[in-house]
Amino acid sequence: MSMRVLAAVAVMAAASPWTAVAQAPAVSVVLKPLAANGEISQVEVRQSVSGFAAAAGQTLFTVPARVTTILGQPYAEADIVARDEAGPLPLAMAVAPAEPGYPLEMRTFSPRRATQGAITLSYAADVTPAMSPRRPGPSYDLRGADGGFGGAFFSFLLLPADVPADFKLDWDLSAAPAGARGVSTLGEGAVSLSGPTGGINTIFLLGGAVQGYAPPGERFSAYWIGRPPFDPQTASAWSARSYRVLQDLFVDPAAPPYVLLMRPFARPRDGGGATNGGFMLEYGLGQMSDVSRRIMFTHEMVHHFVGSLSGDTGANAWFGEGLAEFYKIRAPLRAGLISLDEAAAEIAVMTGAYYNSSVVDAPFAELGRRRWADGAAQSAPYNRGFMYFVDLDAAVRARSGGARSLDDLVLAMLASRRAGGAYDEAKWRDLLRAELGEAGPARLDAMLAGDLIVPPADAFGPCLARRKLEHPRPVLGMSEDAFLMKPAVISGLQPGSAAAQAGLRDGDELVSFQGVAPRIAHSASNVRLDPVVQLVVRRDGVERQAAFSTQGPVVAEYVWSPVAAAGRSCAL
Repeated sequence: MSMRVLAAVAVMAAASPWTAVAQAPAVSVVLKPLAANGEISQVEVRQSVSGFAAAAGQTLFTVPARVTTILGQPYAEADIVARDEAGPLPLAMAVAPAEPGYPLEMRTFSPRRATQGAITLSYAADVTPAMSPRRPGPSYDLRGADGGFGGAFFSFLLLPADVPADFKLDWDLSAAPAGARGVSTLGEGAVSLSGPTGGINTIFLLGGAVQGYAPPGERFSAYWIGRPPFDPQTASAWSARSYRVLQDLFVDPAAPPYVLLMRPFARPRDGGGATNGGFMLEYGLGQMSDVSRRIMFTHEMVHHFVGSLSGDTGANAWFGEGLAEFYKIRAPLRAGLISLDEAAAEIAVMTGAYYNSSVVDAPFAELGRRRWADGAAQSAPYNRGFMYFVDLDAAVRARSGGARSLDDLVLAMLASRRAGGAYDEAKWRDLLRAELGEAGPARLDAMLAGDLIVPPADAFGPCLARRKLEHPRPVLGMSEDAFLMKPAVISGLQPGSAAAQAGLRDGDELVSFQGVAPRIAHSASNVRLDPVVQLVVRRDGVERQAAFSTQGPVVAEYVWSPVAAAGRSCAL
């Protein structure tokens, strides 16, 4: 989700009000975490901006007031102390409403007079305890735990519009707990970056009491705050091996370093946000298996190599997300980092998510418009993209007699990008046509139109057998949170659903239930449903019983399972 949100910001910031002057454009930031009773409560920001000029009333700086469900810092005019070479620089603040189709409200700051020379800013951002309640959304807000904090610049840093600049980040750790460190997805300590200021927004960071895995010479490193419910050293060492496998797979020995950051999250499932060169994992309260978590890390690292197609990120999300889902299983399986049974379990989750999706037959153009408000639409690029690439890989192998595979098409796309050529849907269509004739682009059109994808029986190799099931689609009709979170409260009730018709209301306290079981997985539903859910809720102090069917329309689901005597040679 994070990369799509950030792409939306780039579009909104395209028209820069800044005027370049003779001095080289530059943004310099020093962060000073402030500890109170051993916890980081605020982060002071000392910032200088040079090389630009703006007239009175023009937007100098922007910072999100809201990103989807996540609120930014509630800065007021008085919170920002600004100066330039003429002295104090009074700023006017406003909140611009979100543009149609974009999940952003931007807070803007404009000078009340023309700027003169370099500008300095001083302000402070509040840090919220990590385990405080939060709705699902991007991992941008500043959250702290056990003497550390983490977040993204996107939630608190005032920046000029998306214009080229030299950026420098440094840390003042004098008011942080002893032994404090400052780390970002650019690396540890003082770092720099040259490029559009919109790229600065994407930087995730951790500060204060930070622990890490950073062996000398490794291009993969990991850092965390809090107490992960898994062994972070072991998980990081595994991920470093997976990173090297991806380097070999995508023939990219000079790939830039990758930084994995981790912070705690008061929700059942691990989540997070991706950026160029790294990922912020929010490790949750649920019992996600070590294998699922490591596969998720591989998914995020695939993005590091493959990226996204040029153009509308919503319409093209099937490419980057689908490839990440495909290779998160295939790459570690080929390298022996996961077993066939572990791969088969993840494949079952992904195929089940696709065939049971309520938007399995929706055109992708429609899903792109719905992606900010509909969880099923947000998931479609993952599960449908995965199925498309599984089917395409099987078609390429069959056409070439096993001599070629999806790998060859992906490598051709990457070669085009590295040579400065096209990296878009049109280029992909050209490669499909060259590989499969007109049947290649036709497969893509069918996927985008919502035609059901049924890969051949041997799509996952000779050791996974396919069978067809027909059953009602499971429909909960409300948010899963009531069955996974405390306090357990009914929310997200869908009008007209069986749950709503049973008399449930948003805000009902869930006292007990049967028919819903947790299943913490990556890129899929977090619960399994029985045909009937029975529960007891409390409303206005009175307990009420309710029951409803979870059986929706009958769907055809194709399942691949390991065959008897499947061995290591089956790691396709």
